[in-house]
Amino acid sequence: MQASLQVPQASVWMDVDVTETVALIDQLKQRREFAGLRVSPIVVLAKAVCLAMAKHPEVNSSLDLARDEIVVHPDVNLGIAAATRRGLVVPNIKAANDLNLLELAEALNELVSKVREGRITPADAARGTFTITNVGVFGVEGWHPDPQPQRVGDPVPGDVQPASVGRG
Repeated sequence: MQASLQVPQASVWMDVDVTETVALIDQLKQRREFAGLRVSPIVVLAKAVCLAMAKHPEVNSSLDLARDEIVVHPDVNLGIAAATRRGLVVPNIKAANDLNLLELAEALNELVSKVREGRITPADAARGTFTITNVGVFGVEGWHPDPQPQRVGDPVPGDVQPASVGRG
């Protein structure tokens, strides 16, 4: 808690229309090269995060309190927070920004397998620069994560719900 007081914090909550994302996922699932892979909104979000960071590299940065400077990381080491029997782990995909959508889906699928089988190593969790915490898999609409005081931000996608009629 003490470290979180050293860096200003803000949270933004919003509903996002993912109709086109769901349609894209359905299309990807039909493609031969995606056969056997779990393709979910997280795959698309992970790619979107990497593309956004290419345009806005300052988002893939951290604060080095010891040197009193902001460090912009050249690679997106994309962490995916996962609950396990032993607690929360955050393995990451190294240089996720260099992967195309298929490669990212393969890497995410491998990461999930390693987590489920308890094969995550310290190296898998080292040097993460940005983390996605998917609480939507638990049916949760949103959550404010414990802050990573040196990080710029970490998205927390919630449950994918059908759009309400008349909402606006």
